[in-house]
Amino acid sequence: MSLGRAPVLGPLLAALVSASGIAWGLAAPPVVDGPPRTPKRATASEETRALFGGLSPGDRLGGWRVNAITGPDERGEIRIELSARDVAFSLMVAPKTDAAHPPPVATEHWAIYYGHVDPPDTVLPRNVIRGTTGALAKLIREHE
Repeated sequence: MSLGRAPVLGPLLAALVSASGIAWGLAAPPVVDGPPRTPKRATASEETRALFGGLSPGDRLGGWRVNAITGPDERGEIRIELSARDVAFSLMVAPKTDAAHPPPVATEHWAIYYGHVDPPDTVLPRNVIRGTTGALAKLIREHE
């Protein structure tokens, strides 16, 4: 009789070991070495925000709420984080250069880009892009 049970015992034992491994993997969270590392961006100074006519978090730009204004970073880029309902995105203002990728909008000294859309699969309508970049460009032109 022991010969008849031997072929069944091996797969049964393998299934039990696999099941306990899966259960352990679900019960024990993976070890993570601290929180995700995202670069900290400094809140924009009054001087930087003056370029935007004093635009501040809580204000509206093209119908979108300004959540934060940060920078400039090491490349001179300033980021304005916007949101409405469940969508957020950023406008980036950088010193104007002869970049290979022309900005959607530029002023005499500044290039304005958009990106960092959240949720990532969201497609911003053209009128949103034109409205927000155009409103920001108008503020910059008045104060550059």
